[in-house]
Amino acid sequence: MRASLNLIAPVLHALFLQTEAVANSPIDLSKLTERQRQLVDLALMGLPDKTIATRLGISENTVGNHFRGIYERLGITKRSPLIAALK
Repeated sequence: MRASLNLIAPVLHALFLQTEAVANSPIDLSKLTERQRQLVDLALMGLPDKTIATRLGISENTVGNHFRGIYERLGITKRSPLIAALK
């Protein structure tokens, strides 16, 4: 039991820090649709549009359209401020 706690503790800590960062972020993700939040999560992993498109089974153009909608809803103009605010 103790060994499994030792394995999972760092993962739980990392998840807590990510949650805390998002909670303190000036970006309000509640304005986004579920699909848009999926794209944001994948972008936070550092994935390029092509990989995001492949993972979600959509075209790169659709990924771009989603990100334009995300930027409009959040009042930003590109991905780097989004990522910086959420990390």
